[in-house]
Amino acid sequence: MKAASKNNFYQQAIDELYRSAHTSNGMHRFVDFLRTHLPIDAFSLDILDSSNNAMENLIFIVQPETFPPYFSGSKYCSSISGIEPLSSVSTASPAVDIDSEDIDGTLYSSILMSLPFENGNSLRIKLYARGEQRYSNKHASQLLSLHYPLATAVGIMVKQSQLISNSRLDSSSGSSAPPIETKHIIGRDRGLKTVMDAINVVRRTDSSVLLMGETGTGKDIIASALHYGSSRNAGPFIKVNCGAIPIELVDSELFGHEKGSFTGAIQQKLGRFERADGGTLFLDEIGELSPQAQVRLLRTLQNREIERVGGTRAIPVNVRIICATNRNLQQMIAEGEFREDLWFRLNVFPIAVPPLRQRKEDIPSLASYFIEKKSAELRFHTLPELDSSSLQQLVGYNWPGNVRELENVIERALIIHQASPSTNQSAFVRFDALPLQNHDAPLVQHNNITRLKDFLADQFHKTLALTEGKIYGPGGAAEILNIHPDTLRHKMKRAGVHYGRNRNTGEE
Repeated sequence: MKAASKNNFYQQAIDELYRSAHTSNGMHRFVDFLRTHLPIDAFSLDILDSSNNAMENLIFIVQPETFPPYFSGSKYCSSISGIEPLSSVSTASPAVDIDSEDIDGTLYSSILMSLPFENGNSLRIKLYARGEQRYSNKHASQLLSLHYPLATAVGIMVKQSQLISNSRLDSSSGSSAPPIETKHIIGRDRGLKTVMDAINVVRRTDSSVLLMGETGTGKDIIASALHYGSSRNAGPFIKVNCGAIPIELVDSELFGHEKGSFTGAIQQKLGRFERADGGTLFLDEIGELSPQAQVRLLRTLQNREIERVGGTRAIPVNVRIICATNRNLQQMIAEGEFREDLWFRLNVFPIAVPPLRQRKEDIPSLASYFIEKKSAELRFHTLPELDSSSLQQLVGYNWPGNVRELENVIERALIIHQASPSTNQSAFVRFDALPLQNHDAPLVQHNNITRLKDFLADQFHKTLALTEGKIYGPGGAAEILNIHPDTLRHKMKRAGVHYGRNRNTGEE
């Protein structure tokens, strides 16, 4: 298989696999995709318990017209139950075996992949195709390339099925799980009901949660509600804005440092992971982490231990991870900007937070809340009201800045209202003087606006031309732009700007 074709198969398989892992149809969609590349009349997925070699069938998908419909995945379990299970995802290698077998008087080719799973158990993935020698080494190579994503996706599926099962059990048995704190979340019964339902399911676990949504949608509020509604609510809730940490300080901020470990380290410092021990660590803007920081974060999540900068011992940490991003992490993975294996770790339970334009039924309640809040901050003696025409104007606007923009607009309107000599503080608040466009009009006229990425790339090119490609040292681009050289290299790479001696050829 050519390299481009192989990479295309792998990327498409990953996309289908993780769509399947988060849908009620399970692996059916993924198997349909595999059928376009491999002959498959039946697909079986089982877990082998390493403690007693017991096999549990998770999924069995057949083509009834070409495979006995009464055949079950357990039919072949006895023939492989003696296989020694692999013990570790990180150290063991998956195994693939091509064979053939007679099923109900018909010869079927089979291909079996055994791969390590959680807690020393093994996954058994077996494909069947009617006829002899239907599978080749090419098919084995294709299946083998998916061993790690398959194990991760199955882990997600198993955890989600357990979460849903436990949630239903709690509801039917009157479980005394602590009630989630939602009193500060407006729209919990309307525009955010789906989000709150998801939180109610996952809050009973320590599984990682990935909050996805546009800037200003209130992902930090959702993360806070998830923490304080969980069994960890007595522990700390530590927030980290990943985009605000300079590259050279990431290790110290997240993992801490020992006294004297570098210039300026005059005393020992506990990192965010240690401070969040026993509670929750909220990593906001996770997509802004540098590649180096992503590697160190992945290692911490895998080993559940940290090592301070300048330290010599591993320190175990008990932390629940909640991440948030307004970026498309899958696109970043395709562009080489975000580690795929880290995404697998973080994307255990994704929750999409809708933008305000998709939950306009919440705007009246949000507007009333912000009027009350901002009036108190501005020391109004009486609470202004919102007339119907102004409310209609707010509901008709698209809110590209979401809830945060709504809050700012109301604060600005109240300031104008307060300063107006023709009104008193009990009069209606109006928004006529504010630049709220009609909902049918385009939000931004952007034809003549340069994208930030292109603007930065242009500045980097000009600076490199001035320094003849020099980045580090006196007269280098980093000095001119007043930025650390490593940070500059990272930003250049993200902007698609090549640097160094071969920058004009596009080679690194």
